[in-house]
Amino acid sequence: MSDEKVIAAIEAFDKDSNEDIIALIKEKSGEILHFSSSGVIVRHKAGTSYVLPFDESTALFPYIDEESSLFSVRGDVFAKKMLTHFSLEMSEPCYFYIYRGERKDVDETLFFPIPLSDAALVASQYHHHSDLQSIERAINENRIFGLYENSKLVAFSGFHEEGSMGMLEVFPSHRRKGYGIRMEEYVINRAMELGRIPFCDVYISNAASAALQEKLSLERAKSLHWWMWRK
Repeated sequence: MSDEKVIAAIEAFDKDSNEDIIALIKEKSGEILHFSSSGVIVRHKAGTSYVLPFDESTALFPYIDEESSLFSVRGDVFAKKMLTHFSLEMSEPCYFYIYRGERKDVDETLFFPIPLSDAALVASQYHHHSDLQSIERAINENRIFGLYENSKLVAFSGFHEEGSMGMLEVFPSHRRKGYGIRMEEYVINRAMELGRIPFCDVYISNAASAALQEKLSLERAKSLHWWMWRK
């Protein structure tokens, strides 16, 4: 099968909800494990499997990667069937946002790649399932950036391993200054420089983050994303 054929099938089914899977294929950072009229399964090089069913049947179940411990799954009905069948655990579902606008007008001289010397500080401020080792890896891979004020780090954001925008944090003493908006605008521009459609997952309970995406003119896709992992 050709990558182009798989991408065309995904785009015909629901392009906006699956730009992350399309990016994995285009950037050669994901391996296509299965493609048929039932759906698509792509495994990221770090081990996460992305499961896109084209219907609500369980026809994809035999092709679910036994080596993967983390899954990003689309489709409410299918996701709940997969959760039960494989005895997985899951987070709350996520909205998926994409940006198809122009570059943001932001003063990029305010932002810098975060040095390893600030890794522990970043880890202490980031509260979403991360640790020092993963922060150091993000720094070494040049996918996390900081906003500095008087040479001090006051906010940061960047890309998760699979290419989605995230890790946005503004230090408590510097909130309500618009730094969160500036930070994400910078990351949007970086994604566009990489030739990527900017995208991100937002937990449905995170009203503040959802409001930020909409303020920045990101569009919410119709399909929810479900993150699941083995117990």
